[in-house]
Amino acid sequence: MDYFIEINAGVAVIMAGLSLHYMVRHSHRIAGPAYRLEYVIRQIARGEYDLDRKVYLRRKDYLKHLADALNELIDTRAVERDRLAVLLAGLSELDCAIQNSVSLGPEVKELSRRMFAEVVELAETTTTPEMRHCMMEPSLVPMETVSGGGS
Repeated sequence: MDYFIEINAGVAVIMAGLSLHYMVRHSHRIAGPAYRLEYVIRQIARGEYDLDRKVYLRRKDYLKHLADALNELIDTRAVERDRLAVLLAGLSELDCAIQNSVSLGPEVKELSRRMFAEVVELAETTTTPEMRHCMMEPSLVPMETVSGGGS
């Protein structure tokens, strides 16, 4: 009888060890990706994430469907960033042309200046400093508009 108790105890210890190993391994396959996804989401929210990078998880990780959804969001933000850059460059050229025009009245010039300032503000709140530097070349952006001054 003692022999069976020892065998059962041994089997129980082995099963407990295997169960613990299985739980730890699989919890890391969930906790690791969850931490990574949360970190990337917070970086995106602060405008610190490089939108040209994808989120990759380890081969056996869980939550890959969430990483795929986050990559779709990143792709959408990257397209919006690129569209904003094109819009900002075009609006900058338009604003320069309006400000240098003699035939347009002061109301049109002021409207152009305000619209350009709002787009610049939007770009500042939705992009990283590196992206803003690429979007707003000093030769295209009237400095008095960016700084809020001007006539």
